[in-house]
Order: sequence, then C-alpha cells, then structure tokens
Amino acid sequence: MRFPSVASLFPSLAFVGAVVVGCPQPVNPPTPDAGPDDTPVLCIDDEECTSGFCRFGVCVDAECVTKAECAADQVCKEGACVAPPATCAGPDDCPGALLCDGFTDLCFVPGEGEGEGEGEGEGEGEGEGEPVGPRVNLAGFLLEEPGAGHVTRLPDGTSLEPGQVLVVGRNASENDFRGFWDNVPAAARYLDAGASTTGVPIVNGRDIFSLSNTGGGTVDGPTIQGSGGKCYRRVGVDPGQASSWAEVATTEATPGASTLVAGLSGPKISEWCDADGSGNFVFEYIEVTNY
Repeated sequence: MRFPSVASLFPSLAFVGAVVVGCPQPVNPPTPDAGPDDTPVLCIDDEECTSGFCRFGVCVDAECVTKAECAADQVCKEGACVAPPATCAGPDDCPGALLCDGFTDLCFVPGEGEGEGEGEGEGEGEGEGEPVGPRVNLAGFLLEEPGAGHVTRLPDGTSLEPGQVLVVGRNASENDFRGFWDNVPAAARYLDAGASTTGVPIVNGRDIFSLSNTGGGTVDGPTIQGSGGKCYRRVGVDPGQASSWAEVATTEATPGASTLVAGLSGPKISEWCDADGSGNFVFEYIEVTNY
C-alpha cells in the first residue's frame, strides 16, 4: 500500500521548504574602515586622516575652533591656525592673551601702557560740590564689555582735569557726533572708538561695562546690565547697584555733561547711551568723568 507524499497532501509546504533549505547567497565582507557616515575615525596625528586634521584623537575637517588650540603666535581663522592679520578687529585676531586696541586696530599686551591713574598735580577744589581730585592720565586704560569680549584702550595723551568728562563715541567723527547730540558741552573731550563690530561702546541691550587701569586693576564696574534704546546716568557710588543709575530715554541724554556724585572720586563711568533711529548706532557713547 502506497501512502501519498507529504508534498502531494500539502503542496504549500513544498514551496516553504524550498525557501528555507535553499542555498544562501554569498555576502561580501565589509570594506575596511567603512561604517556609518557619523562614525568617527580615530587618529594619533594628521597623517592618519584621509583629509582634515587630527584633533583630540579624532579626524575632523577643522584644525581649530578657537585660538587657544593654536600656537602662541597664531590665531584660528576658518578652522585653520594661521599668522595673525596685520590689523585686528577684535581679540580673536590677536594671538594668545593679547587684546585688540579699538583706536589703533593693533594687538597689545594687557597691563602695558602709560600711566596708572594716580593723578598729576594736587587739585585744590573750590568748595562743596566742586571736584577735588587731581588731574588723571588715562592713557592705556581699558573700557571693557567683559561678557561680550569687547575692549577699547584709551590712547596716549588721554587725560582729564578735575570734573572734566571724556565721551567715547562708537564710530562717528567729533563733528558728526556733536551735530547729532547737539547738547555736548565744549569742555567735554571726545574720542571716536571706531567700534564697528567690536570695541566699546557697542550698545545693543544687556550691556555691562567696566574701566580698568594699565595694570589690569578694576577702576570702576562692572556696571548694571542696561537695556537697548535707553541711557544710563550715574547717580550713586556702587556701579553694580540699580539704585546707582537713572534709566532715561535717549531724548534725555546728556553726553559730556556729567553731574557730580557724592562719594565718588577719580575716573568713573558716568553715563552710557543707545541712539534711536535707523543707522544712528554710530552715535552710541560711553562717558568717563574725573570726579
């Protein structure tokens, strides 16, 4: 007696069986070093990278991100360590710990310069409410916005008599500045910082300023954080207290006309101001008064 085959009784199983027991197709071995696009290629030096650079043990396109990863006499530009440019536009253009002078566009060593702000002469004063401090030499002093990395070094020959005010404009000539702010006293000194994209002052809101001497010591500040479209006038001793500043509209700005504040002496930040209107940012300013 012949029994029917399993295939004749269950023809679908024959097909399944053919697939299950069929010969596997050959698989090509992976190419050496191949992998997902985001798989890092480990390295010890640049020669082990097909292209780019070996940074922190991994092959990458950029040699550097900041100048701190370059040699002491180099800066980081477009991912490569290169020699610094002839003139600087900010601290990233200066190698190492050097800073960019906002007036000369040259790199300088912090702490070097003329004058320490001890004053020159004795300054006699003329009664209550009058300035009593000496004449001060501000050459080499630094106006800084620490949070943004902006700095402007006051040039040689910058000095203030007792009660005199120095107005540092952002990027406008003295004639243009006095024309825009038509209430600047004739006795006020003016300097153009040439602060196009870096330097002090650049007033965009959330700004904090400080004044340092040539030795790097803080003379005044940090100030409170200001807002855009406003002016801040000194009315108190502690620069970090909101009660030491009167926030006023730009229409009430008084560049160069600082009011004496009881308890202050020597060079201090006395006012800074935004400038309303399209294209008027060049007329922003910061003041230093010799109280």
